[in-house]
Amino acid sequence: MAAPNQKITTPTIAGIKKALMLLQEEMDQRRKDINARLAQKKSVSAEDEVWLDEAGNLVDEVVLVESLAAAPDLNEAVKNLNEHQRGVYAHLIGKIQPSVSKKRKCLEAKKAATDDGRNKKRAPVEPPVFMKKEVATLKQRIEVLDWYHWNGKNQSKTAKHFTVIYPNLKIKQPLVSAWIKDKQK
Repeated sequence: MAAPNQKITTPTIAGIKKALMLLQEEMDQRRKDINARLAQKKSVSAEDEVWLDEAGNLVDEVVLVESLAAAPDLNEAVKNLNEHQRGVYAHLIGKIQPSVSKKRKCLEAKKAATDDGRNKKRAPVEPPVFMKKEVATLKQRIEVLDWYHWNGKNQSKTAKHFTVIYPNLKIKQPLVSAWIKDKQK
């Protein structure tokens, strides 16, 4: 249940009706299964009986949506809900919010996947701490060359990637090119 003084954002009446439809679709399949067992005169578990009386019973939700639809001012009607109605309202609104956030997450994932490094508004990265120039070990060379082959065979990107990881190696594109030629021998 929602607290009486809890702030709840008010969507449109169309959004609330859509949430009710989603909730009804979710409940429909289980209700049909239980009703089919009852029609065949098979026993129904106590858990299913309780579900039909409580969670599977959407009368409160339907009455709430009808009263909100009939109200002249939706915001005022939401403010005047009692504690039980607020809980029902919050339950309905909970059906709207996840669908929006899933879309948003999907769009953000696509955007991140298509980002090819041209984004100019990146957070500033602290420069690597350079102590003293070192010679790469065999293990480091193998790691660099493996990354080069797995990520599009771009020597400049490989050098840029490993400059952050191994700042003391001072990896530049010509060095990566030389390692590739040495590997072929």
